[in-house]
Amino acid sequence: MVKGGKMEEGRWKIVLASNSPRRKELLAGLDFDFQVRVINGIDESYPASLPTRQIAEYISQKKAAAYRETMAADELVITADTIVVLGEEVMGKPHDEADACRMLRALSGQTHHVITGVTLTTLERQQSFSVLTDVTFKTLSDDPGVDRLYRCHCPSWQLLQRHGSPRPAHLRSPPHVLGSE
Repeated sequence: MVKGGKMEEGRWKIVLASNSPRRKELLAGLDFDFQVRVINGIDESYPASLPTRQIAEYISQKKAAAYRETMAADELVITADTIVVLGEEVMGKPHDEADACRMLRALSGQTHHVITGVTLTTLERQQSFSVLTDVTFKTLSDDPGVDRLYRCHCPSWQLLQRHGSPRPAHLRSPPHVLGSE
């Protein structure tokens, strides 16, 4: 995989197992050639007893397992999962606009954890790791017109779906987020 801190040139065909624009951007920024391959319908559940800090890594490993039977010997598959944790609550992806607004209200004025688990898989080896980032939202207004702000900063709930991922400069530090970098 990595030799002397550098990827062995030509040894692996890199497969990004994600449609995430942020993950594509991050990998492209490393100047690696890669292809995107997505298997839909992978079970992302986890045991209720699993410590919160391990959930994202656990799910990234489950995603990797789904690719094992279709992998070629020269492929390195990258899977990942990101969760948002506020207090003891693991916040999933919002179900609709109302749920997205509820989540943003809950995050308002709070510091929460964004945990991303990554798994690198070849047919011979698998390595997983996770990273935890603390993100603090500024306090949002209770003004009834503030729902418009939620919709402006959360079209199709994209803000919550990409939370914690590297973002291009024009999307960094929305006015209601502190410490997102």
